[in-house]
Amino acid sequence: MLRSGTKAEAAPPHFTRAASTDFLPALRGEAKSLASSMWSPRGGGVRLWPRRGRVGPRALWGEDELISYLVLFLCPFPLGTMSEVIVSTDWVEKHLNDPKVRIVEVDYDPATAYEAWHVPNAVLIAWRELRHPVKRDFVDPEGFEKLMSERGIAPEHTVVLYGDFNNWFAVYAFWLFQAYGHEDVRVMDGGRTAWAKEKRPTSRERPSFPKTQYKVKRVDWGSRRAYLWEVLNKVIHGEVGRSTVLVDVRSPAEYTGEITAPPEYANEQTQVGGHIPGAANIPWGQAVDPETGRFKPPEELRRLYEGRGVTPDKEIITYCRIGERAAHTWFVLKYILKYPAVRVYDGSWAEWGNLVGAPVKKGNEP
Repeated sequence: MLRSGTKAEAAPPHFTRAASTDFLPALRGEAKSLASSMWSPRGGGVRLWPRRGRVGPRALWGEDELISYLVLFLCPFPLGTMSEVIVSTDWVEKHLNDPKVRIVEVDYDPATAYEAWHVPNAVLIAWRELRHPVKRDFVDPEGFEKLMSERGIAPEHTVVLYGDFNNWFAVYAFWLFQAYGHEDVRVMDGGRTAWAKEKRPTSRERPSFPKTQYKVKRVDWGSRRAYLWEVLNKVIHGEVGRSTVLVDVRSPAEYTGEITAPPEYANEQTQVGGHIPGAANIPWGQAVDPETGRFKPPEELRRLYEGRGVTPDKEIITYCRIGERAAHTWFVLKYILKYPAVRVYDGSWAEWGNLVGAPVKKGNEP
């Protein structure tokens, strides 16, 4: 597919596999849209990268080749290498003293959770430590490195996260750990709820591990994070409900506009209530067994989401108020149901509901 007379640079090792496989229609749709803005039939192809040490002629790629390569670029996980990221309470108990494992409790309110009791040898991360100290954003890579180093976490550790509120903020932390390239991070199914109900050992002692020199290996927001301008563009151009599904995981009262934030967050209200037009309301808690705190079985989850039009052939974007509940649903769709294209709009309603001129809908209908 290269233009006659040109010689292509060697493609990445996975290129041949991608080019010969027809899969993941949602990703191919996104890739085709992106390719159309880069590829020129008149020029016979697209310039992707320069030849080493030269500024002159470059390898030109045909449209189909480019689409196949972009599928790999857009894919939110290494194809065919989905690792096990959910561990049981039994697994955690067997690894309480494993030097290769760091157990981390992530809480909204450490005073009523971690400080009352926690899994033995678990270190604490309060959810606000994951936020930037000045602006509304996540802690930057340098701040993340400092936090990990102080907790005695090294890049080679298997990190197991759990927490209060049925792992709300544990999964929120999981999302950030992945964005900053930690290779082996997992979630303990059931969190504090399951651990307590099973009467497993607890402690009030804070463990002390040697300080590390943690270094962030890479930063990858693109496959995990959706930004305001992207969501707004999809709403305006009628993509929501067609190629893209927005999932509002807040409570029905927040979705309809009856309230702008849960009563316990009185200082986090928005200017207006309601939801993003076209968004389906599937509260995050419907994915969890309230008795055990554990994720519901995959078959039940599949019925829940597919029954509301949330299908794996579309791009899925989840949102809530500040992103923590949305990360929970992101985890369910991506790691339990194995949906290929799922991202979190972490700006969520705290951003959208304060934006001048943003389209808003009230009531029960999307």
